[in-house]
Amino acid sequence: MVRVQLAGEAKAVRRYQQWALLQIQAFEKFEYQESLESIHAAVDSWRINSPDEYPWSLAEEFPSILEEINARFGLAIEDYRLSPEETSQLYKAMGGLGRADPRYIYDETLARHVVSRAMAKFLLPIEESLLDRPVHVLYSRAYQRGQDQLEGHPDELLWLAQQAALVEKHAVEETRE
Repeated sequence: MVRVQLAGEAKAVRRYQQWALLQIQAFEKFEYQESLESIHAAVDSWRINSPDEYPWSLAEEFPSILEEINARFGLAIEDYRLSPEETSQLYKAMGGLGRADPRYIYDETLARHVVSRAMAKFLLPIEESLLDRPVHVLYSRAYQRGQDQLEGHPDELLWLAQQAALVEKHAVEETRE
């Protein structure tokens, strides 16, 4: 009976390691450079006046990016599925500025916003003390890269620290079959 229970616990710990690795890999898709490229691709696509709805995957994953954009540009976009009018508004607000314009730096602000939200969503729920050494090393490196990408932006660092106090850690039991 004890052996069966120990085998079950070991299996649960292995599943936790697998889950944590998936979380780390998910975060890596939203690091600064990847987020910046995604934002640039979206802005470039908004240049084309398409009559179709544009599903912005970055805003679907992190709805707070729309709140950030609305506050910055005085818009009222509520859904990641952008209408042709909304893509036109966004292009004029963000893309029509040109890279030489100092206001264009806002795309970098959005990319850092995405990094902090991705850290909160994918890395903060991981309980470090439950990680095996190889997984812990990958976790630590990913977290440090995220911190480095937020360096010099105390508002994002503060937001992330506040989330660390609020986000519930994922337990081993939650990864059971």
